[in-house]
Amino acid sequence: MGITSNLRGDRLIVTVEGRFNFDLHPAFNAATAAVGKDKSIAAIDINLYEISYIDSSALGMLLVLREAALKAGIKDLNIVGSHGAVRQVLDIAHFEKFYTLN
Repeated sequence: MGITSNLRGDRLIVTVEGRFNFDLHPAFNAATAAVGKDKSIAAIDINLYEISYIDSSALGMLLVLREAALKAGIKDLNIVGSHGAVRQVLDIAHFEKFYTLN
C-alpha cells in the first residue's frame, strides 16, 4: 500500500493504493517531486484505481500538485481509475474543473 511513480516517456504516472489520506502526504510529495524540476514531463496521470478511500487532505494534495504542474507548463492533468465512493467525492468536489477524470 502506498504510492509509486513512473516516468513513461513524457508522462509521469503516479499510482496510489489503499486509503488516500494525510498519512500518504510524504510519499505523495516524494512521488511528485520531479514536477517542475524534470522538464521532460509533459503530462501527469494520477491512477486511483487501487484506492478505497479519499479525504479532503488528499484533495488538497491533488490541488497543490496541479498548481505546481501549471507553474511548470504542464497542462495535461488526468485522474484515472476513480470509481465508487472515490469518484463520488471527486464529482462532488467538481474536480473535473482541475483534472480530466477518466
